[in-house]
This record gives sequence, structure tokens and C-alpha cells, in this order.
Amino acid sequence: GALPFRGIPAFLPSSFDPTPTTPGPTARRNTIMRALLALLALLGAPRATGFGLRLGARTGAGHGVGSGSGLGCGSRRRHDDAKTMTMAMSLSDVRKAVASAGLALALASPLALPLQEAAARSMPEITLEALQANEKTLIDLFQERTASVAYINTYVQTRDSFSLNVMEVPAGTGSGIVWDKVGHIVTNYHVIRSAQSAQVVLSNAAGDKKTYTAKLAGYDADKDIAVLKVDAPPATLRPIALGSSQNLKVGQTTLAIGSPFGLDHTLTTGIVSGLGREMRSPTGRPISNVIQTDAAINPGNSGGPLLNSKGNLIGMNTAIYSPSGASAGIGFAIPVDTLRVIVDTIIKYGRVVRPIIGITYLESSQARALGIERGVLVLDVPPGSNAEKAGIAGTSRDPQGYINLGDIIVSVGGYDVANEGDLFKALEKYQPGDTVSIAVLRLPPGTSQRSAFKSVDDFTKKIALQLQSSGNPSPNPSPNPNPNFSPEP
Repeated sequence: GALPFRGIPAFLPSSFDPTPTTPGPTARRNTIMRALLALLALLGAPRATGFGLRLGARTGAGHGVGSGSGLGCGSRRRHDDAKTMTMAMSLSDVRKAVASAGLALALASPLALPLQEAAARSMPEITLEALQANEKTLIDLFQERTASVAYINTYVQTRDSFSLNVMEVPAGTGSGIVWDKVGHIVTNYHVIRSAQSAQVVLSNAAGDKKTYTAKLAGYDADKDIAVLKVDAPPATLRPIALGSSQNLKVGQTTLAIGSPFGLDHTLTTGIVSGLGREMRSPTGRPISNVIQTDAAINPGNSGGPLLNSKGNLIGMNTAIYSPSGASAGIGFAIPVDTLRVIVDTIIKYGRVVRPIIGITYLESSQARALGIERGVLVLDVPPGSNAEKAGIAGTSRDPQGYINLGDIIVSVGGYDVANEGDLFKALEKYQPGDTVSIAVLRLPPGTSQRSAFKSVDDFTKKIALQLQSSGNPSPNPSPNPNPNFSPEP
């Protein structure tokens, strides 16, 4: 609606009279004021604020704001027979008034400049040059990093039902990161989990593409990381620049490059939406300190890089949260600090060496049905293992058929263990061969679980255990390994 001006506006003199009068100083001043208000409307004052080409005068203490969309400038009339009047000015009238005043720019500036200054203070100026500079930065960054992103095709073998010939059929697609000049390509384990062979497509800044057959260097299923190897000339390999995920802040710009739905080398942008998230790996183990981003990540982006505004790697796109299976603005990336340690270990040793207790356990969701509210229930202890030597007891069945629960691990090295996720986190602090103190809850036969947890100290036993080393049993998970996808010798 109209602006709520009451009485005479501050920028008008008290003697301003919008009605035509005989020539003279007052008439000239009134003409200037009329031109000023008309110019204000013509200079683009927004309709939402109620500016128009109408001047109103009312008697008494009347308000100068009408109910219409125009701006009413009210002035008090001192003669008794004053009447409310509205005067419309045509464009020619405005031109004549401005010409007679000879002060068009000078008249416009007292009102236009304060409005412009207020708008400038409330909204930063965005110029075409600034937008073009930002676009150019993204274009240059994408062109520079394109050669560091691989497009991965995976295949499985199948037998034709008519000819009985064995042939390869596509199993899926994914993305990868060029890690070094030797030809190592880093991707997610779930991208190649069921594959029997894989091909890696590399491209340069000019868009030229070349396909290479990949071999499996190793993987860590617990962290959803795999390393492939291609025999590509070093000149064609452009390793990605590694950043750091240690000092990331929510709100930082992120860029994701990958192959969503098979559309290779697709760029999407977003921000760091959250830090310190946790997700599950294909083996069910937790992956901690995961980066959350709203950059669009879809099936096919897995294994691709998540970059910062400098183009440095801060994470590897791994998973999304979406009811539909497509991007819902919640994506997750394994932090580069975790990635660097595991990839270097795989390249050096061909597998990841991780400390383990050497037992099998019951998942916490199933343990709750047995009344075990916290801790990890030991199911089996392999003969001759360090766990057996330390005296850890597994679950067994007595001659009458009743189940005797085994030890329940409640802490490792002073770190409380509520479920298997806590157990894995506690073990990550150690190396194989380290001796660690493990607290177990050992219940006498026939003891109620819930009553036992009310007096934990009465049944808690501390055990010193030397941790064993764990590695992947086979670098190739396929039941029928393809020689082209076999591990390096």
C-alpha cells in the first residue's frame, strides 16, 4: 500500500502548496517540488512501496496517504474552504516543470541517492564481471581436474543360454581418482565388489578419452576403499592434488566430479553441510568422520572426488541418503585424511593390516533380544587364538540344551563398549601386537541378565590380550576371478 507519511514529508518545505498559483518565488518552488515527486516516480520507485503520480492535499490534520496505490503528500490548508484535491501530471507537464526549474539532476539526487545508498548497504553489488569471474574459476578448475577423474566400467562373466559361450556383460559404472603417476586409481570397494573385470576411462583437458584394462591392487572393505592399477603412460596420468579434511568448516564450497547414471565427468557444486558423520561400510563396520555435502551425488558418483574451492581433494564421494535412490541433497564422502592412510597402506602391502581380538560376536540388535542391553557378546573363540590364550570364553550349550552366554565385552583400553561399533572404534587406536586391557562381563550360569547389569562390578573381569593382525582373506571377492582383474603379483 501507500507509505505512511503523516503531514508534510521532511524533504518538502512547510510552505509547499501543490495547487497552481500565480508566477512568483513560491510558485517556482512549488513547481520544483512537483517535478521532484514526479521524477521520483519516473526514476523507478517500486510499486510495492506505493509511489505514484498523485499529489493529495487534505484539510485539518488529514493524512496525506490515500487508500490507493499512489503516494499522498499531505499539506495543511489554512483557509476554511479548502478542499481535498488530486492533481495528475502528464509526462509533458513533468518535462515543462523540469525545464523551467533547470535542475533535473539536482532535484533527483536528494531522494534518489539516499534510496540507492540504503539499497547498497543492504545488498552487496553483484556485477556481471563478478559473475563471469566466478564462472571462469569453476570452468578452469573443472578443466584442470577432469584428467584426474576416471570413469570406471565393471563387468561380470555370464554364459549364453543358446551358444553356451562365456561372455562379459556390463555390471555397473562408477568413478575413480587418479592417485599417482604409477597408475593407481582409487575408488569405492562397493563399485567393484561383485565385478570380475573393470575398465578405466581417462580423459584429458581437451576431452580426448582412452580406455585401459584395470587390475586390482587391493581393497579395504571395512572402509569401502579399493585401489585399481592401470598400465597408462605417466604423461597421460595427472594425479589429483590432495588437501586436508582436518580443518574443514561447515559452509565451505564443495565440488563433486563423477559419472552419475553413466554420464562421465559431470560437475556439481554445493557446500559442506556437516562434519563428523558416521556411516556403515559394506561389511557393517562404521566409517567415522564422514563429510556431509549437499552437492548433487547420484548412483555413478561413487569413488569420485569431492573438492574444495581450490580444487584440492577433501573426500571421496561414497553414499547418499535418499528415499528415491537419487540425490536428495544429503551426500557423504570419506575424508581424505582417512583415504590417504588406507590407500598408502594398500599400495605398499597390498592389503590393510588391522588389529583384531580374534573372536566372532553377536550383533547388538540380536543381543538385545537376549536381554543384553550393552556390550558385545562373544559367540566363538577360535582354538589357538590369542583370545583363547587370554581366557576369553565363548557362548556354549550345556548337556541339557541350555545356552550359556559367553563373555560380554564392555570396555577396551578404558573405552566403554556399548555395541560392535564402539568395539571397532576402540581397536582403531592400536596396532597388531599391542597388548590391551579388555573388561568382560562373565555371568555365572543361570544368572539373570538384567540383575547382572545392576551389579556389573561383581561379574566384571579384566583380561590382558595381545591383538592379532587382520587382512583381507583375498584381494578378489569374485568366486570366478577373471585373470584381467586379478591382483598384482
